Amino acid sequence: MKKVILSLTIIGVLAVTACNNVSNTNKQPEGTTLSIEKVAGRYQGMIPCESCPGNNIILSLGSDGTFVKLEKYLGNQESSIEKGAFKQDGNKVTLDDKDQMSLLLTGNVLYILDKDQKKQKGKQGLNYQLAKASHDAEIAEALTHQIYKSENGTLYKVSMYTAAGKKYAALKTSAGTDTLTAEGEGYRNNQYTLRRADAGLVLTEKGKQQRLGLQSPVNYTYKNGNQYLDVSYYTTGSENFVILLSNDGIALRLPQTAASGQNTEYSANNSSWKVNEKKGILNTKNGETVYTELVNSK
Repeated sequence: MKKVILSLTIIGVLAVTACNNVSNTNKQPEGTTLSIEKVAGRYQGMIPCESCPGNNIILSLGSDGTFVKLEKYLGNQESSIEKGAFKQDGNKVTLDDKDQMSLLLTGNVLYILDKDQKKQKGKQGLNYQLAKASHDAEIAEALTHQIYKSENGTLYKVSMYTAAGKKYAALKTSAGTDTLTAEGEGYRNNQYTLRRADAGLVLTEKGKQQRLGLQSPVNYTYKNGNQYLDVSYYTTGSENFVILLSNDGIALRLPQTAASGQNTEYSANNSSWKVNEKKGILNTKNGETVYTELVNSK
């Protein structure tokens, strides 16, 4: 009998030891640092916003330790852009931005942490999460700038951003790109001065001023239940397209494929968008969704 009890005891100890070994194998050891290649990538999500329906964030983490954070508030034509470096400690990432944003990487999701370094609870039907994005980099690139048109028809791509605490404006034409540094109420370099005026910009070159009118994007916000859809129309001179971003993961860039009167359609890869009066109709592989334009759209 004693032999039987002893045998059962040994088996029990071995079983517990085996379970512990399996558990330790699956658990990431403390202090283990993920390779920067696993952290690097483009992450996107719509988080709660106190003054708008949602704040869409596209965060690009580079394998060189740098980041570009783009924030696009629903209903706003402009994006806020910040560039800088990030620090990585295990699966935690800290941006060297104005807010010193901290994020925790779990799988393919970055969780935005609060000031106590804890996960935040969602609100307004939105979460503080950024999922690794599979959408084309052209979406992020388009959202980084606005297109202005001068009185003589010249198109300018203007991108305003913050890097290392300083503000800059990138002015791009067919001749190249000039970087201007914030000074007073505008931006300046040794050739140009740029400042805001009414709904456009005033560009000064060698003492000569010209007004730049906003060409695109033209922005609207639509809603279906708890789903918000941010719609930005772009006219670049060479093509027309629309960018659609939603709080449930939609991120599409669709070129214009048809125009008849007031009915314009944008479509690509089995997805399409068209507007009929105040109704927006989106077709994807998941079916058709009808959205209603919000009255505060711009």
